[in-house]
Amino acid sequence: MENAPDPGTPERVLARSLRAMREARGLTQKAVAAEMAACGFPTFRQTVVAKIEGGQRPVTVNEGAALAAILGLSLADLISGPASDDEARLAEVEAAVAGAEADLTAAVRRAEAAEAMRQEALNRLTRLTEMADDLRNRAGRE
Repeated sequence: MENAPDPGTPERVLARSLRAMREARGLTQKAVAAEMAACGFPTFRQTVVAKIEGGQRPVTVNEGAALAAILGLSLADLISGPASDDEARLAEVEAAVAGAEADLTAAVRRAEAAEAMRQEALNRLTRLTEMADDLRNRAGRE
């Protein structure tokens, strides 16, 4: 990358932090772009996030603040990166916990929907079995 900033510049640290924290939180580039669009940056697309992460596109202060908010960080943390490996690991684990909680919530919803479908099918089977029994009894009488 010819135009990539120096690896130690705040812009490059932001690019690395954005990618690391986005991935730790289980977010796709497309999801971050959608959040940015919802925050008033309608031209943000997945390709913009990819260019930022690749050091090919600078970030305005307003964009950086919005990106930090989406990731649950301060702008200073996004620009400086994690203060320590423990803090970085904690942020990753907290993001993983949040992802697992979201997965569990989705699984519970699917299980509840499946249970409702099971109950509906059971009720239908019961009604049809009763109807068949009724018809068998009538046929036996005639």
